[in-house]
Amino acid sequence: MTATQATLNGRREAEKLMVTRCEITRDTGEVITDPITGIDMPAVSVVYEGKCKIRLKGGVKDAAIPGMVLAVQQLELSLPVDQSADVRNLDVMTVTTNPLDLALVGKKFNIKGQQAQSYATARRFEIEGTN
Repeated sequence: MTATQATLNGRREAEKLMVTRCEITRDTGEVITDPITGIDMPAVSVVYEGKCKIRLKGGVKDAAIPGMVLAVQQLELSLPVDQSADVRNLDVMTVTTNPLDLALVGKKFNIKGQQAQSYATARRFEIEGTN
């Protein structure tokens, strides 16, 4: 088996674990007014919609701020390689369905950066929760 064949097989296996679905949007720089509330909000465009996987990367670390101790989690988002080339830093990911943990549905995460590699089985991004 060649490295390319192994990578393609790995992609198929990685996608089997992507049981969560998400939508990833990007701020267009324009402002729209909600016709019901009259509130201005940023206009967004959808850059990806489909399967994904969220996982805790590297465990939980304590961060000390004077007078407080915070637990910091490093989270990683995995997307299918062939369908997610347009996703980039500063996009916003929203969980739309998650059959194994319904509490994640509706949660939003900021895309913080992308890992690049030649033989990737998934497109992986560091993410940070917004709510």
